[in-house]
Amino acid sequence: MDSTKLLLPRQSTPPGEPPLQPVQGGAGGNTFVNLISNPFSSELNSTSFFASLAWTLGLSLILVVLFCFLRPRTNAVYAPRAKHADAKHAPPRLDNGFTSWIGPIKNVKEHELMEKIGMDAVVFLRFMKMLRNIFMVLTVLGLGIILPVNLVHNSSGPPPPSPGPSKRQAPPPPPSVDVSKISLFIQFTPQFGQGSKFWAYTICAYIFDGVICFFIWWNYRKVVQLRRKYLQSHEYLSSLHSRTLMVSEK
Repeated sequence: MDSTKLLLPRQSTPPGEPPLQPVQGGAGGNTFVNLISNPFSSELNSTSFFASLAWTLGLSLILVVLFCFLRPRTNAVYAPRAKHADAKHAPPRLDNGFTSWIGPIKNVKEHELMEKIGMDAVVFLRFMKMLRNIFMVLTVLGLGIILPVNLVHNSSGPPPPSPGPSKRQAPPPPPSVDVSKISLFIQFTPQFGQGSKFWAYTICAYIFDGVICFFIWWNYRKVVQLRRKYLQSHEYLSSLHSRTLMVSEK
């Protein structure tokens, strides 16, 4: 039998087939329907969220520590240009300290990187920095606008139902909810969102679009300046790939 028949009965059945009955409570079908109909139920609580956050931060910390440990011991992997490039294009030598790579990365300038690793690599690094800055700004805006709106709106529990048209029956009132028993994590979500609260989401969506467009404009304006400086550099003008061969017939 098709698995979908176990979840929801059809209004009509083919000839010769007995009508399907709804799955009673406790069965796997109703459990699945309840889960997808209420994604902010107890299955998605603060414990699972903080467990996922701890796992992500812990794994990131392990990878950083592993990199700091392996970097001075595997220069062939992490610093091949220091051994094979010429003096002009070789990167500055780093100490074998555990965090001695942080200072040079923080203080290096883009024009120095252009001489060492080329224009394409500098554009890629600038693009990654742009993404980092975008997510930092969006995080601050989201924490400063969306979370307070959700917290204030959900602190009073589910909103009362809006009155329907006069010719229709008003919807039944929502079940009473003890706000003191609602976890803080659920209050940070749009669980009881309704009405004018969603104007905050609409305004934030436009603000987010404006922030993204601004960073894209700012980043590619700098990329154009870097490209112009690179095309006017002596190294590029004296290189073979900057020349054009024209063949004409006399």
